[in-house]
Amino acid sequence: MNIVSPCQLLVVDDEEEVLKSIGRLFRKKYTIHTATSAAQGFTILEQNAVQVVLCDQRMPKVNGTEFLAQVRIRYPHIVRLILTGYSDIHAVISAVNDANIFRYMTKPWKPEELEKAIDEAHQFHLKIHKEERFLDILKDMGDEMEVRISEKTETLLTANQELQRLYGEKESLIRQLQEREKRYRGLFEAITDAVFVHEARPDLTQARFLECNEIACRRLGYSREELLSMSPHEIDAPDTIVDTAAISKRLFRGQSATFEQMHITKTGERIPVEIHTRVFDMDGTPRVMSIARDITERKIAERKLTQAKEAAEAANRAKDRFLANMSHELRTPLNGIMGYSQLLKEDETISETHSESIETIYQCGNHLLAMIEDILDFAKIEAEMLDIEKKAFDLHAFIDNLGKNFGIQARKKGIGFEIQIDPAITGPVLGDEKRLRQILFNLIDNAIHYTEKGKVVLGAEKAGDRLLFRVEDTGIGIPKDQQETIFTPFFQIKDGRIPAAGTGLGLSICRRLLHLMGSNLRVKSDPEMGSCFEFSLHWTVLPKKKEGKSKKAGKIVGYAGPTRKVLVVDDIPFNRHLMRMMLSSLKFEIEEAENGLAALEQMEKSFPDLVILDLLMPTMDGYEFARTCRERFGNERPVILAVTADATPNAKKECLRSGCNYCITKPVQLPELLAKIEEDLGMEWIYAEK
Repeated sequence: MNIVSPCQLLVVDDEEEVLKSIGRLFRKKYTIHTATSAAQGFTILEQNAVQVVLCDQRMPKVNGTEFLAQVRIRYPHIVRLILTGYSDIHAVISAVNDANIFRYMTKPWKPEELEKAIDEAHQFHLKIHKEERFLDILKDMGDEMEVRISEKTETLLTANQELQRLYGEKESLIRQLQEREKRYRGLFEAITDAVFVHEARPDLTQARFLECNEIACRRLGYSREELLSMSPHEIDAPDTIVDTAAISKRLFRGQSATFEQMHITKTGERIPVEIHTRVFDMDGTPRVMSIARDITERKIAERKLTQAKEAAEAANRAKDRFLANMSHELRTPLNGIMGYSQLLKEDETISETHSESIETIYQCGNHLLAMIEDILDFAKIEAEMLDIEKKAFDLHAFIDNLGKNFGIQARKKGIGFEIQIDPAITGPVLGDEKRLRQILFNLIDNAIHYTEKGKVVLGAEKAGDRLLFRVEDTGIGIPKDQQETIFTPFFQIKDGRIPAAGTGLGLSICRRLLHLMGSNLRVKSDPEMGSCFEFSLHWTVLPKKKEGKSKKAGKIVGYAGPTRKVLVVDDIPFNRHLMRMMLSSLKFEIEEAENGLAALEQMEKSFPDLVILDLLMPTMDGYEFARTCRERFGNERPVILAVTADATPNAKKECLRSGCNYCITKPVQLPELLAKIEEDLGMEWIYAEK
């Protein structure tokens, strides 16, 4: 219940008796200030919050019309009444025009009429003040609300119209206020979101709605009267109510709050909404305005996006599992093919013809392995999971090895293969040996495949602070319109003379790998004249190592020192046999186990120096075996060298986390295996005499 403060009334009259009479009549009802002159009246107005002025028309020096005209200018919010004992129509017209008076009273006045006029003037003042405050609030809250009001002054057409204007101006102002309210309501209802105004309480669950728009009623299914009898928490889903205490703190710090909520309609339907809320002041009382936007469509889109993302991730995981399984299933037989080929290549009793056949088998295995690596690397590049590593390696030895491998392939086709390496490259280089091998393998393999006569050249030179590599051939060349298309995945040049080979991923992978290394693969080619692929890498050429004790080279036939025990753990018998064949000839003592559990039992009988461990096995896999060794033997555990057909990055990381010292991917390359054994066991090899 609002308590209205009593009216402060200023009575100005040069007759003391009139002032005393009005004071006696109304002093209990009004706060009365009296003045006998205009000057005294202005002094009182400066010191008091007067709402209504009642002034006599005829006074010395400054008459009532002149005084009220000045009051209108200085204090436009004060309601003005004039009191006179003269019926001078011209004075009345002057008072209306100049002072814009609210009511004209004649002497002698009746107390009840005077009291009624003063009450109406006071109520009119309160209403004007309240409506102006409300409209000011609307101006602050609405982005598009136009709340300016201009005072309109109409010229009196005739003297008999002037008396009617005394009431007409009041009615005109009321109509303007009603129009303003109508415009506000129109804008309020035109908002396409639900709008609520409710009490601002520290505990927002105890607040009640004070206002809402039609959208809110239609969306929730309640009438306006029903909603205004409810509180905000009554339309919130109980299982999704937000932290109202935190929101309340934000609001009462002068901040806005935005959050998602679930509204419940009258019929029980759930509607997801996004609510933006803030506190505003209405007549000195804080209120909360909330705008609730229906986000049903957005939630549906988000749900579909989540489902699509989950489906894509599931498909990607299925693809990864397929590629990993395919790699594992292909690498396992390749391990036998390439492993036994390496052993047979070292057999000096085999004839030269058979030796070349064995080399062909080994090269075919290498080619198949390269295709598998291409497919896996393409998947890694697509998933942005491919890492580039930089390690020091001997570029001369690296290129010589490529020359040996591809020289045989070129000779069998009847073409030449040349290596041109810059003498300025004297020391090792710092870069990713594996990726460089992959790039050059693809480029040289393509060059030999598409060259029927002439030669293929592999070149490496130092160009400033970069290393420039090129692969040239005298083959069929590439048409101009295909010199960019060849880098598209799965694209292969179609030429009736030479059948297509491989997956069509090689050049695409080469370019993407070079992009990862900050370079690009360029091609220059003319049909029937050959092609040249080149790229440069910002790799450092390290200083040449000082000449020390020279490392022997040749065929390893054994090692110095006591006999070392090697435990080979693999569920596939031919893998165990292959490893036995590779190491037993070097005088290692070989023991075997078909799974991790059998290996632990074997270690109880004879503790090995080295465990060569497959990772995927029944009963107990390699990961669990490595973890068990770490827990059971601690720092006394043997060196564990994992050998796996799983070429995924996660397999290698999990292998090292489990406790393995190193991980080699099948098919096993004997030089790599022996290098790791030398590093981990500190071996000193014995080489065959030349």
